[in-house]
Amino acid sequence: LRGAVAVQPLGGREHPMKPLISLCAAVALSTQRTCTSIVRVGQAVTAQRALIYVDPAEPEATTITAATRAQGALLIPVWSEAAADAICSRYSTESGLAEATRAAEAPRPGLEQDWAESRFGKTVQIAGVLCSSDAGLKTAERLQHVLAPAVSNGLLDARRDKFEMNEVLRRKGLPAAAQCAPADWEEALRFLHVLQRSSAAGLLRAVIKPRRGQASVLVGVATSVEQARSMYDAIRRSHISLDNSGGRASQPVIQEFLQGTEYVVDTVSADGVHKCVALWRYEKGARNGAPFVYLGDELVPAASEDACALLRYAEAVLTALDWRWGPAHMELMLTSDGPRLVEVNAGRFNGGDFKLVTDVCVGYNAYEVSVDAYLRRRAFRRLPAAPTSLRSAGRIVNLVSHAEGILSRDVCAPAGLQSLVRFEPHARVRGERVRRTVDLDSCAGYAYLLHTDESIVARDYRAICNADLFCTSLEDTESAHTSLSTDGLDKNTQSTVVPVRVTDEADVANDRGRITEGAQLRSFGVQDSPSK
Repeated sequence: LRGAVAVQPLGGREHPMKPLISLCAAVALSTQRTCTSIVRVGQAVTAQRALIYVDPAEPEATTITAATRAQGALLIPVWSEAAADAICSRYSTESGLAEATRAAEAPRPGLEQDWAESRFGKTVQIAGVLCSSDAGLKTAERLQHVLAPAVSNGLLDARRDKFEMNEVLRRKGLPAAAQCAPADWEEALRFLHVLQRSSAAGLLRAVIKPRRGQASVLVGVATSVEQARSMYDAIRRSHISLDNSGGRASQPVIQEFLQGTEYVVDTVSADGVHKCVALWRYEKGARNGAPFVYLGDELVPAASEDACALLRYAEAVLTALDWRWGPAHMELMLTSDGPRLVEVNAGRFNGGDFKLVTDVCVGYNAYEVSVDAYLRRRAFRRLPAAPTSLRSAGRIVNLVSHAEGILSRDVCAPAGLQSLVRFEPHARVRGERVRRTVDLDSCAGYAYLLHTDESIVARDYRAICNADLFCTSLEDTESAHTSLSTDGLDKNTQSTVVPVRVTDEADVANDRGRITEGAQLRSFGVQDSPSK
């Protein structure tokens, strides 16, 4: 569960989920006591607005908390059943953590109203629900539907089913990838033959992935029947998502290979009005034997003809899935025949720590805009439909480790990078363990690039991609194997702030994400703009 339920500790450091577990329990108890005391006073009280926050996680938790409090609203953190089960399993021997987790667990289906009444009475009005995990999306959708019906998106499993979401598009008349959700290998083989016959060169190229998955785990490209069978069997043996409520976590989907450039459209919706808050061009490549390793995300202006086509298609996808409220993260492939959906994560933010880059380049970010969609509608309506120009070039680099084992030296950024503002390898100190990167779950860390000169950002991006950053000990006898984690648990993110130009997000953005320190911005080439 990327960045939400558990993060594997490195080098003996304290696990970052422990404070969040305790915080959830403390906030749940504090909110209940506060509401009870208000009722006892017996005065007429106007209900206080609140957002429920399912499976809180950094990096977004801090920003969402601050933005919610700035509007005088409560933030009520809860754990989804899937996340709570994972936490209790991981910390079964930790005194008090399991109890704290269960104390802040979301109500089960049918008990939502009783849960809200027993904790808040009539003193709290639920204005919306946010979520920071893939496993919590169904819980968040249900809580919003029952407890905040005015902003309900309804209940639709297709928003989380990588096969069914494309079938919905097809039924609504939108172009979508050819695909099959085979009940057995014989059906899979028949579809593979169809794909091969439809290929201009008569060659097989098929994407095989879990029907309910995340972080590109067990997503592959098969170029032979033998490869396809191996991938098919691997998915059938695995449970990629912690949420297996639909029983589809180990079912494979076979799709045509989409040739083109991949983009991500991050949106926030309010009452059916969809705002694009960031448009990213993805770069993925074959690394360490894996076909789809994330290399970097480039923020691009939504002004070109291609960008407009992507945004029109993205809006049509959200409308087809009846998505009207909250954030969404959509991956699209721009093919020669136009945009096609790779997947949509309705209710989730972009998985990366994008706030600094979007704050500087756009002037706002999806976290705060999502809070505005529920609590500050006027501010939301004032935002443009999409950022058609950028104040700076910006990229997020996914660090790739070609090694697996114990680091033989500290991890340092390449020298002379003018646009580098943050460098955050997960394992960074000699003696720590690093995993070989084969998917997003095994990403070795991130680097953040900002500069008004796009060519400088591109040059620094290539320098990082070409650098051999992670070196392991020759004495480490552990076999270097490709690790495909299927428990959804991620690594401990430890930040190394490179002392160049920007050292803290607070120096460049206030609580609305608008730039406040012009001198700091100009130090790496960004001109302050009062109009923003």
